[in-house]
Amino acid sequence: MVVIYFIIVETVYGTTIGKNLMGLKVVTKSHKKINVEKAILRNISKIHPVLSVLDVIVGVITSTDLHQKYSDRIANTTVI
Repeated sequence: MVVIYFIIVETVYGTTIGKNLMGLKVVTKSHKKINVEKAILRNISKIHPVLSVLDVIVGVITSTDLHQKYSDRIANTTVI
């Protein structure tokens, strides 16, 4: 399952292959490494494509930080 990939690599490395190619990293809002719980919270929307799209759309509409999707706000994480 792809969600497991995201959870494991973001917890261990702080990035995925795609994010690494773009020079991006997932961290907490205080710029620390994320733990498993935060990785699960920020990636749970990937269990279904519709949830993933809604996560991004709601995040962009309701946030002033364009580095955060909605589940990032819940997990208190961001992409730098």
